[in-house]
Amino acid sequence: KGTIPGYPDKFALDVGHIFETGRSALVCSNTFLMLNKSRFSKHFEYFGSMSVHFGEFKDCGVSTEDSKANSDCGC
Repeated sequence: KGTIPGYPDKFALDVGHIFETGRSALVCSNTFLMLNKSRFSKHFEYFGSMSVHFGEFKDCGVSTEDSKANSDCGC
């Protein structure tokens, strides 16, 4: 939504999760819950459900080779 103070255009939750204002992003259920159940909840819109498990989420926010080797996404 662009409502996080100091981050009107984009917000980096971490190195692998960068959210641009006004743009939808696919995320795994872990990231969905991390945002939805935290102080960031009111700054995002949420769509979808966790009623069906589709297996490991391909990009699960990991963007570097080093972080891929150490990933414990559990998505």
